[in-house]
Amino acid sequence: MLLNEKIRLIRTLHQLSQEQLAERFAVSRQSISKWENGSSIPDLHMLVKIADFADISLDQLVQEEIDLPIQQDSDYLASETKPQLTTNLSIQYYLGKVCDVSLNTMWYQVLRNIKIVGLYQNMVCFEKHQRYGYFNLHRCVDILVKKEEDYTSHNQISLGKCKAYTNINRFFGGNHYPFSQVKAVHENSIELQTGIFTTTIDFEHLVFLMMK
Repeated sequence: MLLNEKIRLIRTLHQLSQEQLAERFAVSRQSISKWENGSSIPDLHMLVKIADFADISLDQLVQEEIDLPIQQDSDYLASETKPQLTTNLSIQYYLGKVCDVSLNTMWYQVLRNIKIVGLYQNMVCFEKHQRYGYFNLHRCVDILVKKEEDYTSHNQISLGKCKAYTNINRFFGGNHYPFSQVKAVHENSIELQTGIFTTTIDFEHLVFLMMK
């Protein structure tokens, strides 16, 4: 999803007109219109303000491969209704295939153009832009195959700098770890360090992990 589409969606989800959003950010309505039609983009300071307003990270706002929720019905947003999970996927079939993956989570709903290369516990390993990432197989709703490529198997969790998202079996909420490091990998969990703090995250609760 493009930045201008996300800004328009954020405004719509908050049921604001362009004039009302402009007032919140102390800019002109024309500025909002240009942001939404893609003819201009906010500066970094304003991008941070928009991300804070939407309660998302800056990465989630600006990265095209990360989609925002498309539901605009307030009754739906207030409910705990969740999509039916695809629990019978055979990842072996998808190895080496470039796919779009839909996840049962408010953030990282769609992972676009990722090449699936392996499986570690319940975490599916993929490549994108020469980096490894991982998503939780149990939170996968659907996989759309786009093409097939050569690949090298990767069936482990890498150590190093990363961003992560965890969620305890719910569609809404969860925790974001945008500037972190994987310090250790255990049989059923990883140790994630953020600043001076280290936390242990069970694979059951780890939804998305992307190495930097």
